[in-house]
Amino acid sequence: MRIPAYLALTALLVCSAAQAQWQWDADGGWKGPKDEPLGPQAESVDELPVPEVPAYAPEAYTQAMAALRAGDDSKAAKALAKFAKAKPESAFAAPAHFWRGVALRRQGDLWKAHQAFETYLESAPGGALRQRALQEEVAIGKAFLEGARRSLLGLAIWPGHGSGIDILRHVTDSDPSGVFSRGCALLVADELFEAQKYDEAELEYEFFVKRFPESPHFDRANLRRLECRFLQFTGVEHDVTPLVEARDGFWSIEHVARDFTVAEKAREYLKRIGLLLAQQDYEVAMYYLGQKKTGSAAFYLKAVARDYPETFWASKAQAELEKLELE
Repeated sequence: MRIPAYLALTALLVCSAAQAQWQWDADGGWKGPKDEPLGPQAESVDELPVPEVPAYAPEAYTQAMAALRAGDDSKAAKALAKFAKAKPESAFAAPAHFWRGVALRRQGDLWKAHQAFETYLESAPGGALRQRALQEEVAIGKAFLEGARRSLLGLAIWPGHGSGIDILRHVTDSDPSGVFSRGCALLVADELFEAQKYDEAELEYEFFVKRFPESPHFDRANLRRLECRFLQFTGVEHDVTPLVEARDGFWSIEHVARDFTVAEKAREYLKRIGLLLAQQDYEVAMYYLGQKKTGSAAFYLKAVARDYPETFWASKAQAELEKLELE
């Protein structure tokens, strides 16, 4: 059977030798590095030296930054917030938001720190501290994913996992250069997949493979995208379109993959999908038999025997066809 040109082209893009970095374990799924590097120093933000301010800086800003250099983070955060609110037109208002974020992060208030860094990114799209603000956002987002909680009434009791997802998504949207966004996009997709939110995860993987085809994890993301589609299938009594779409994708990968593990995993899914599709056709045939529509029933029984010959459904279909011939 010839592979349709569009499927062959898609699969050629999907499969590369980079997939060898990932190994499939039948019990635990994909084994390997969970995400791409999220950027320089992304996992643990090194302390950024607090700079001296220019002599022409407003006195309120100068005093706030002096408190930050002295380690009085609470005083600095309050003073910087007051300054930014009072002087929004000042050239120092945007950096005031950034340094307020640093002060809040030092105090452990990650959510308010995130809000300050987000405000800086929105108010200074070309600011000198932009990359550093993104780095801070990545660290905060990961911290929430790893169990950090948001404060409520002064107590860190509010689950932060959803906030971590939102923050990393925002980083992806705010970083068209890809320095941080590639890793953030993949990390978000993986988190949603592990939470069994397959519909959302599929969209995230699809976004990743469209935006970052050069990524060394492109293959894995594309396989995960197809896996999400397969796992959303709820039973043969429902629409089998997602199952057929997943089958076409795995079939393409199986035929052109250069990595044995990828091809083997694709073949595993194709067998599972074949069983489900054979069952669906067989049950349609049984329905028609119940309605005394033997012609339609025979059509589906023959399709099962012809298209899925290695399944036990094919044996059942053949037995039913023999019964029809005797009647």
